[in-house]
Order: sequence, then C-alpha cells, then structure tokens
Amino acid sequence: MKNNKIDTTNLKIKFMNNKKKTIINFVTIILILVFGIAMTGSYPKIDAAGKGDKYEYKDRINGYLCTYEFQKDLSKNTFVLYKEALESMQGKEIEASDIYVKPESEFESNNDYNILKNKMNDYLKDWKKDFENNFLNLDYVVLNKDENVIKSNNNSLGELIKSNNINNLGDKYSFCISIKFDENGKFDIENLYDGEAFSIGDKLVLRSLVYTDNYDIVNPIKNMTFIYGINKHLKYTDKISMAINRHNHRYETITYFYIIILSTIISILALFIPFKLENEIILYKKLYKLPFEIIFVLMSIFISRIASWTPDLIRNTMDGSFVNLFLNEIFKIEPAIGNPAAYLFNVLYWSVYITLVFITVAIIKNIFSVGLIKYFKEKTLIGIIIRFVKRTVQKIYNNIDIAIHKINLNDRSNKFIIKIVAIDAAAILFFFIVWCIGTLLTASLLFSAFVGILLAFIYCIIMFNLLKQYVNKIKNKYEVLFNTTNKIAEGSLEVYINEDLGLFNQLKEQLLNIQKGFKRAVDEEVKSQKLKTDLISNVSHDLKTPLTSIITYVDLLKNENITEEERKSYIDTLDKKSQRLKFLIEDLFEVSKATSGNITLNLVKVDIVELMRQTQIELEDKISDAHLKIKNNFPKSKVILELDSQKTFRIFENLLINVSKYAMKASRVYIDIIEGEDSVEIDIKNMSAEEINFNSFDIVERFQRGDKSRNTEGSGLGLAIAKSFVEAQGGSFKIEVDGDLFKVILAFKK
Repeated sequence: MKNNKIDTTNLKIKFMNNKKKTIINFVTIILILVFGIAMTGSYPKIDAAGKGDKYEYKDRINGYLCTYEFQKDLSKNTFVLYKEALESMQGKEIEASDIYVKPESEFESNNDYNILKNKMNDYLKDWKKDFENNFLNLDYVVLNKDENVIKSNNNSLGELIKSNNINNLGDKYSFCISIKFDENGKFDIENLYDGEAFSIGDKLVLRSLVYTDNYDIVNPIKNMTFIYGINKHLKYTDKISMAINRHNHRYETITYFYIIILSTIISILALFIPFKLENEIILYKKLYKLPFEIIFVLMSIFISRIASWTPDLIRNTMDGSFVNLFLNEIFKIEPAIGNPAAYLFNVLYWSVYITLVFITVAIIKNIFSVGLIKYFKEKTLIGIIIRFVKRTVQKIYNNIDIAIHKINLNDRSNKFIIKIVAIDAAAILFFFIVWCIGTLLTASLLFSAFVGILLAFIYCIIMFNLLKQYVNKIKNKYEVLFNTTNKIAEGSLEVYINEDLGLFNQLKEQLLNIQKGFKRAVDEEVKSQKLKTDLISNVSHDLKTPLTSIITYVDLLKNENITEEERKSYIDTLDKKSQRLKFLIEDLFEVSKATSGNITLNLVKVDIVELMRQTQIELEDKISDAHLKIKNNFPKSKVILELDSQKTFRIFENLLINVSKYAMKASRVYIDIIEGEDSVEIDIKNMSAEEINFNSFDIVERFQRGDKSRNTEGSGLGLAIAKSFVEAQGGSFKIEVDGDLFKVILAFKK
C-alpha cells in the first residue's frame, strides 16, 4: 500500500511539472505572436514615415540611371543584343570575337590574337548571363537599318515603336531611349519619352559606350537601333528594382529604428524573466546544449540576415509585390487568400526574429549566472577542446605505459633494440666496476677516471662500427626496395625481389601485390579498350546496314515511274529493314538495362522443362528452315525453379535462334536438362557451320558474332542478353568450344 501511495504521488508531481511546462511554453508562444502581430501592424506607419512627404519615385530612378554602374551595364547589354541580332539575321551562331576583334592578320603573333579572342568570347558570355538574370525589368527592341524589328522581349513596346506611337510611352514607361548607329559606327541618342522621370543627355550614353574600350572592342556597332525602356511598375526583383529601392535610404533608416525598439523591448523582458521559467522553454533548453561559439555564430547570422531583409519585406508587403509576384505568379494564390497569407507570413517572420533575440539574450544572461570560468570550461568549444586534448594526452600516456609492458620480442627490430640496450647496460656496469676497482687499488680518482674514459671511448668506437654496419644493411635493403618501386612506377611490371629484406619484408609483399594489381589493371584496360573499339565498329555497321537500305528504297519510292508491283516490293523491303532496325534497337536497350543492373525481376515458380518445349514450338519454323533435328534429354518429372518466366523464355529463345543461325545445316542439336541436388544444369550443343576461330569469352560480349563478316541476320546481342538475364537471376552462363563443337552451359540454383 505504501509503494502504491508513493507511485501515485510521483505521478501527480510529474503531471504537475508537465502541466507547468506546457503552460509556460504556451504563454511564451502567445507573447511572441503578439509582438509579431504588433510589428506587422506597424507596417503602415513605417511605410508612411519611410516615404515621407518628399518621397519621389522619379528622384530614385533618376539617381540610379545617372550612376556609372548603370551606364556600364547598358553598354554591355547593347553589345550582347547586337551579337544576337546579327545571329538572328544570318541564321547561325557567331562568335563574339568574329564581330568585335580585328582580323588575325593584323596581329603581330597568333598567340596575341588567340588571347584576345578567348577573352572577348568570355566577356560576352558573362555579359549575356548578367543581362538575362539581372535585367528582367528592362524592355528592349532592336531594329535594323530599315526600321524593322529584329529582336524584342516586349511585343507592346515593339508595336508602339513600329507604329511610331511614342506619345503613349509615358503612360507605361518611366525611362525610354533610342540609340541609333549608322553605317560608320557613329551613334545618335534620342530620348523617346521626355517625361518627368528622367531626361537623358549625350554625355551619359557616350561615356557608357566608350567604357567598353577597356575590353579591346575594335569593330563598332553598325546599321542598328536599340530602344530601351524601364516600366513604371517593376514586376521582377533584379538589379534595376534593387538599385532603385536602394536609393531610398530613409526607408531603411525608419525600418531599423523600429527593429532596434523591438529588440530592446525583447531584451529587457529576457533579462527580467527568472531562470527557472527560461529552463522550461523547449527551444531554449535544446539550444543551450550547443557550445557558445556555435550559438553566437548561428544567432548572429540569422538575426543580421533577418534584419537586413526587413526593409524589402515591408516594402513588398505594402506595395502588393509580395502577393502579386510571389504568391500569385509562383504559387497561383488568389489575392483574396494571398493578402491574409502575406500578413501571416510576416507575423511568423517576426516571431522567428523575436525568438532568436530572446534566446540570445537569455543565454548571455545565463553566462553570468553560471560563472564565467565554469561556463568557459563546460559550454565553449575552446573549453571542450582543452578538456578533450587533456583526456587524449592522458589516454596516450596510459597506452604508452601499457605498450612498454607488451613489447613483441619476436619482432626483429625490437630484438635488436633490446640487444643494444642490454649491451649498454652491461658496459655501464662494467665501467662502474672498473672505476670502483681502479679507485680502490690506486687510491687515485684521476687515474680510474682516465681508464674509464679510455674504455668508454673504445666502447663507443666498437658500437659505432656495429651500428654503422647495421644501418648500411638497412640502407641497402631500402635501396633495393626503392629501385624496385621506381621501376614499377616507370611501367616495368616484370620486376621481382628475391632477397630477404628484413624489416621491409612486409612492405616487399605489399609492393609485389601492388605490382600484380597493376598488371591485372593494365590487362583489363587493354581488353576494355579493345572491346570498346569493337563495340563502336560493330554497332555502327549493324545500325548502318538496315538504315542504308531504308534510305535507298525511300529514294526509289520517290520515283513516279515505278510500277505498282515494284512499289509493293519496295514497301515490303522497307518494312523488313525497319523491323530489323527496331529489333536491333530493342536488343540494344535490353542489354543496356542488363549491363547497368536496371532489371526488374518478377519471380514465379517455373517448370523449365515445359518452358524449353514451349520455346522450341515457338521457333519450330526457324529450326525447320535450318534443317536441324533437336535431341532432347529431359527429366520425366517437372523441374520447378523460382525464376522470371519472361526473361527465362528470352534466354532459351536467344540460344535456340543462335543455334538456328550458326549450326551446321541438317545436323543434330542436343539439349540436356540435368537436375542435381542443389542446382539444375541446361546444356545446348551443336556443330558450327563455320570454323570456330573466336574466343569463348569474347563471343558473349555485346555485338560479337560468330561470322566476322556480319552477313547473317542478328544484332550480336543475343548471347550478351542471355548471359545478363541468367546472371541477374543468380545463375551462371558458360560457353565451351571443342573444335567445331559449340556448347552453352546454364546453371540455376534451386
């Protein structure tokens, strides 16, 4: 009874603690959402204060258009459009160097021309990429010398220009100019819309176009007119929209002022909330486990990035861009749903920012609660690393101590070291005894010291010679190993080391293994290259033969003078050749799937005896045409295996078709199905009509045939497909050749 009461009490305490945590986290979320809603609700005030009474769109766009950056970009875009316009007129691709660089004959060296050519082509590629990605709000029309439109990205602008109805440009565009180049490359600038937004002068465009001289452009633009316009309503976020908005510094200032006020309020709340309540907040507990440096870096990045995005977010939310461009165009959300969704996103956006600021301040406050030294040791990466290094050093020291007691006396190097140490110890003991005896007998420390030094000197000479001989042996063995390694590196794979290398014996064995591996790799690569060459040659021949016939007979059918019988004959031949090409491509697809391992197996219980009989019935015509007599040696009972019935039928079909093509006419074909305890073997034997002069391993490669002339029907893929299907089902495929006897052996596990 007492234990039951204790358990009940513990459950109540646990329930109350969980309830307390739930309430604290719920209240925290509510407060964060309230502050997020309040910040989102202040958007109209931020927007009004940011724009101010003196806010003028024309001032911002005028400020952007007068920048040197815009002049450079306009110039680059003009050269990109000129190249594309020439390509459109000539109907082919043209390299930028062929347009803008002087002829190779005018250069002092080919190297100078190639350098400039490559540099010019790279410039145009970069300019085109920048134009396509960062000038989405720039409309353009390119006209030839006859005022016909060659290229345009805005039909309405092209139609206005074509109809000379430029008076209506002011309704849509805040900026629209025309740059017209004559036959000598000289240009004239015309402001098509002289509105309040912008008034262009000759110096602006002249400076932007002259700027490209820095890119070694020699040949000028000729006989072409370029018209550029910036829409009053910017649809996309690109260089133009960002640059125009960036010129409104007042907006950013007001936004950051509100962010500072919000951050200050959240920081004050975080400082006054007790630690007990903070520790119940789930996200705070999880982040507090991370090292301080990681928290500091993450919070700094997220808080700074969110704060930097805020002016654009508020501006896009207030002017409807967030709904119209982002939610409507990308996600197809209607404005009726998009407006609430936009404000919900902003509330969540500020909730994340408030949460990050709150947790950052709470963690910094907790440093002083825990204590700087303790926090440094337990919660910083540096402290954790120091503790890790300390533990690691201690562990290494302990391992060394253990290793000393586990010296392997069977190791030759250890034996030698132990001998030297033992000799040194014996020598030191001998010198000490001599010194003691000499001191006692002569009562002279000086004499005994002289004798001891003399003996030590002699000992050092002896030990030096012994060690020198040992080191020379090691150097000689190393030299043998090094020379062998160099020979292998130079490509000599027939090098052997017969002598004992002592300490280097293990390395010698590894080197010999590497040598064998290199030889195998070289042999495999040579074989692979040969197979690739044969594959390309064979597939080209097999695809080209029916395709050439199809082309020939199509040309014959075009002749109107042929008879109806000839036409039918040609069509019949076309049908056969196209079917031949179809079967070849299907076989190629099958063997490609098999080689890549992309085979899906539908395993069922299959009676392979019945399946073999069914295959023979299906191919009875081909076998009869070849005047072959099949001799079956099958078990009387069923032989059931778990196989893919369709792919197994394809295996038998390919093998029997191969027999009908290449077996000696009017000969016998022997098919045996032998059932063993663990496996079933299928043997197919026939006498070849032609002399067998190929390798049994190569004949199963793709596009390999028994007739090297490749005059027989077939793709050369039959055996390759059969082999792949057998191996995919866990079986083995082997070919044996004895004189002109051709034998295929299949084996499947039960």
